[in-house]
Amino acid sequence: MSFFDFFTPPDDLNLNWFFRPFIRFLRLLAAGLAVFLPAFYVAIISYHFYIIPINFLMPLAESRAQVPFPPIVEVLFLEIMVELLRESASRFASRLGASIGIWAGILLGVAAITTRMVSCVSIVMSMVTLIASLILPAYDLGFSVRILKFAALFFASLFGVLGVVVTASVTFAHLITLESLGQPYLQPLIPFKLGKKY
Repeated sequence: MSFFDFFTPPDDLNLNWFFRPFIRFLRLLAAGLAVFLPAFYVAIISYHFYIIPINFLMPLAESRAQVPFPPIVEVLFLEIMVELLRESASRFASRLGASIGIWAGILLGVAAITTRMVSCVSIVMSMVTLIASLILPAYDLGFSVRILKFAALFFASLFGVLGVVVTASVTFAHLITLESLGQPYLQPLIPFKLGKKY
């Protein structure tokens, strides 16, 4: 398999050819958000808050002033809770697990905001990350995305946006060097082949 095979499930063959590239682009965007959105949030809030527009900075500062924890602790708490909810929901029957996961997430979010353990913006960021990770069609890809998310969070908390950029660069460099049964893992993008159809 190549990297892009994870984003093209067999169900896509039933779609109109006009919509397939758009759906694949959305899945690639979702993978990027699932890995790097929490890390960018931590980096910007911790180190680079001056790039936030003034109209948004004041409400963000007010919500952050009531939270006693640094952004990395807040985000790690939310992401670990989301991962625990995901794993617990997979142990039940499909409908029951989904219902339990939704209700537990709502109750935990309300309790965390009420007790001022996390800010509202962190809840929104965590939910966007969760939704983006649920869009990915391949279950195997989800494991890699989840591990990379925590690695990017760690380096973002230490070095800011530079840590996120280095994490992305090292990950991309590793993907370039991989091969699958003698074929480049990122084909047809690297090496570029124009005639290759997905």
